[in-house]
Amino acid sequence: MKPERAQQLRRILEETHQKFLAENQIMKDAITPALAYTDARDREFAAFICAILAYGKVAHIQLSTRKILNPMGSNPVAWIKNASVQDLKNLTKGWVHRFNTSNDMLLMLSLLQQIYLQFESLEKFLDPQENESANSLFEKLHIKLRTLSPAPFKKFPKKGASFWFFLPHPQTGSACKRLNLYLRWMVGQSEMDLGLWTKFSRRELIIPVDTHVLKQARSLKLTSRKTADWKTAVEITNKLKHLDPEDPTRFDFALCHLGITGNILKL
Repeated sequence: MKPERAQQLRRILEETHQKFLAENQIMKDAITPALAYTDARDREFAAFICAILAYGKVAHIQLSTRKILNPMGSNPVAWIKNASVQDLKNLTKGWVHRFNTSNDMLLMLSLLQQIYLQFESLEKFLDPQENESANSLFEKLHIKLRTLSPAPFKKFPKKGASFWFFLPHPQTGSACKRLNLYLRWMVGQSEMDLGLWTKFSRRELIIPVDTHVLKQARSLKLTSRKTADWKTAVEITNKLKHLDPEDPTRFDFALCHLGITGNILKL
């Protein structure tokens, strides 16, 4: 990307970013339910629930997220650490979010309970390294999760089961939009992020690509690819490094929400 074009695009996205801030558009984002908490661990936990459910319309995402978080009260980590199996079953009974079932969420909450009891945080559980890639971290997540007990079930669901829709993997070709979104929330430093994790480098973040971001990226010639997959996400991210090599995903919110509102940029 030519320097003058990168400068122009950065200016447009920065102006859009600031406009969204002024209009408090973050309250229309998937992360909104996590902002209700003040404790860092509660925010980390709540944001993970927000992220894994971040598919579909935002209103539906927030509704499904709050059905899980609200009954946990003001300190969801304390709640999950002290919950019985019956508490988890009662909480998830009848819950559904598009492709995911109540059993999917029951298993996920059981795994998160073990993580917070044994490691105190998702960051300590994953132990991200400064120069580690997002691809490596997601691979580590899948490996380490399988060291935990799948209780209250006898075993983990088979490959392709709806539970694994929570946790896509680059090796399957997925863009891993929701995991990339969560990682950006954890380490990003923009007003749209939580900035809770200290080890993982923002330089290694990959843009969370969905249909809205892909449409904007194609219009701005950040990619010519037509599929929202891992290769596309990496290609867009590499182009965005011309705008900010230290934090290439910082304008993700602007790109995504411009697409949601139907405003397609062209240069």
